[in-house]
Amino acid sequence: MKTIFTAALLLALHLYAFSQTKSLPKPEGELHIGYFRETFKMRDQQVSPMMYVANLNGLRISYGRITPRNQWIADTKFGLADFISPSLGIRQFKFSDDQQEPMYLVPTLYRGELTLTYRRLLNKKSHFSSWAGVQVQETANYADGVAMTTWVMNTLAVNFNYQAQFHLHNRHTILADISLPVISIVSRLPYSNAVSRPEISNTRAFLKNSSFETINHFMNPQLNIAYRFHASRRVSLQASYRYSWLRFPEPQIIRSASHTGNLSIIYQFQFQNK
Repeated sequence: MKTIFTAALLLALHLYAFSQTKSLPKPEGELHIGYFRETFKMRDQQVSPMMYVANLNGLRISYGRITPRNQWIADTKFGLADFISPSLGIRQFKFSDDQQEPMYLVPTLYRGELTLTYRRLLNKKSHFSSWAGVQVQETANYADGVAMTTWVMNTLAVNFNYQAQFHLHNRHTILADISLPVISIVSRLPYSNAVSRPEISNTRAFLKNSSFETINHFMNPQLNIAYRFHASRRVSLQASYRYSWLRFPEPQIIRSASHTGNLSIIYQFQFQNK
């Protein structure tokens, strides 16, 4: 009798454990492909007292692996646009009286970003979940012809990231997240309306002037809000808006702000549990 009871108990425990394992959601993969439009405004006192504005068009690609408790996401985007000061407009130059057509100065801004994010689940309810983690974010800016020189700025930041998800319905989700840099490496060309130094290349000077900065010196908060519509089991559509603000005082103060709208199609697929 004891043998039968023990065998029945072990079988019941095995079936319970099996049913619990099968009920766990499988890890999912997400591939985002989208178009973004960004309005970028910058005033760099190291180059010019004027504000410059660019309306960038670009491509965004993102891949993420999502499990019930963890998120790993790699995101990249690149865009370009004319970079013009509204106060100056498109500048014209004539170098001699015999020159019939003026030279038009229209700087071009190239702006790229690579972000690696890891988040872990903090809290989960039926219609709400919250996540927190760390981000490594690389942002590169290059523009030719700004104040008759080249403007370059690169930042590599380690950010704290928090995300909240509101599940309004099976087909509708609102996502909001905020990022704050904790430690950063900032690189800028060492010019101040001066001719570049002939004894050192721009690349060496750029790398030589990199500096480690903390949150009290390099400020770059970012806020992102997104709406996702689950069109089918495999495909979702997402519209998002991001606001980013930057301030850095060395060697002269620079301030910038960007407003970014993004439209993406999301392909979702599942991995087999092992």
